[in-house]
Amino acid sequence: MLLRLRDVWLLRAQRQVLAGVTFHVRRGELVALMGASGAGKSTVLRVIAGLETFQSGTVQLEDLALNGGVCHAPATLRSLRGKVGMVFQFHHLFEHLPVIKNVWLAPVYARGFTLRKAERRARDLLAALGVEHRAAALPCELSGGEAQRVAIARALAVDPQLLLMDEPTASLDAGRRTELRDLLRGLTMAGRTLLVATHDEEFARSCATRVLRVRDGLVFEES
Repeated sequence: MLLRLRDVWLLRAQRQVLAGVTFHVRRGELVALMGASGAGKSTVLRVIAGLETFQSGTVQLEDLALNGGVCHAPATLRSLRGKVGMVFQFHHLFEHLPVIKNVWLAPVYARGFTLRKAERRARDLLAALGVEHRAAALPCELSGGEAQRVAIARALAVDPQLLLMDEPTASLDAGRRTELRDLLRGLTMAGRTLLVATHDEEFARSCATRVLRVRDGLVFEES
């Protein structure tokens, strides 16, 4: 088992956002996390990525555990960032930096890669995702599909065990959704593990190995 959440509760501004979330993700799966807007899908991803604290429960990723009710230690978060990559809904690329630097920045400054090694890996990832020709471009010069591929390359640059994606089809037309589906299938075939929060039923059905539903702060596995 790569990832396991046990009885995770999160209260935000007196509102119960997560109410005992429990589920697991096996290595090599592509799991879709589905639910209405505001159901808590993005919050689940942020909890796993260590971007949001929670009141109780446990998030276990391989040998690393995040426990509720405590602030995560800096060393724990550094270790977590080496295991988890996240692609945000709006990409959040650094607008003042060219694509290539957006991708190699974290390996150099967060993981201690040499610039030469990090840039070589960045170019390999951009090539694998079909956007190597945009390496010198600024994010504002990219199409929506290109920006998303760059964001995926950036998340993969630290070679994470788990890739999290938040509403990846939100700004894509039908053709781009098909391209993304094929890309994600390719990543799982290459051994990647993905957890994707989406409201896109057709997309989830076309590429997920399992579907989990988020409702009223709980997660239910479909039979």
